[in-house]
Amino acid sequence: LRIAALLDDGTTLSFVDQRTFGGWMLADLVTVDGTDVPLPVAHIARDPLDPLFDRNAVVNVLRHKHSEIKRQLLDQTVVSGIGNI
Repeated sequence: LRIAALLDDGTTLSFVDQRTFGGWMLADLVTVDGTDVPLPVAHIARDPLDPLFDRNAVVNVLRHKHSEIKRQLLDQTVVSGIGNI
């Protein structure tokens, strides 16, 4: 357990990071496509499993980029949630 936060309703929110890659940050929210998201991650594209994912927009971006497909799919500004580990 790295962090335990006691919330206003008495609930404890625990942050456990076995691989020690994570972090904790308080951030302002901004609205992106009608959804409030933390400012530091507002540039990240939607995940393909997100109900608001726009397949046609991603296909359009992929068609107009001139780089390898692996590089495009790993670009989190195009589509999120795809990794290589």
